Amino acid sequence: MHEVMPMKAGASTYTGDVADEESVDALFDRMKELVDLLPSMEEKGRRLLADAAARRACEAMRYREGQERELAYVRGLFEEHSKALEAAIAAGDAEAEERERYATLRFGNQIGIKNGAVASARQAEEDRLAEGGFDGIEAAEARILPDEERDALVRETDAFQEDYRTTLEACRVALDEEESGRTE
Repeated sequence: MHEVMPMKAGASTYTGDVADEESVDALFDRMKELVDLLPSMEEKGRRLLADAAARRACEAMRYREGQERELAYVRGLFEEHSKALEAAIAAGDAEAEERERYATLRFGNQIGIKNGAVASARQAEEDRLAEGGFDGIEAAEARILPDEERDALVRETDAFQEDYRTTLEACRVALDEEESGRTE
């Protein structure tokens, strides 16, 4: 496992003094170290991307499950009020019949709406699984990193990117200074 070696304070900052070949050499040596670490950092980045995709897929699954629970609840209310409607009709209770008929219609409409929400949630879950390249939710769950590991990878890759960016910029400044020194 490659660790990002922190740059010495000020080592990635080139002052423009071409005469200081030692600091320029150290700067380019550091750039080479960072380039050598790129494959390892790219792999860590892929792990973070897979984790994020897996988390989105699992969140979509939880949302779908919630929609399915709501649909089951509304269906239960519909069944309850349908039975109450039958009982009101059998008892000849016009007031209860009207009340239960409206409740049955209302919950019937909600079932239709919830069916659409469940279908949409299923499609979103399938889309998230496909986007992550997962065969199923179990495959997605297996790619979720523990929070501590994910946080450590984020810190490490962020530090690497910052070190790479500042070292590369310092190398560019050094090369520009060297080129302008030759043309004078």
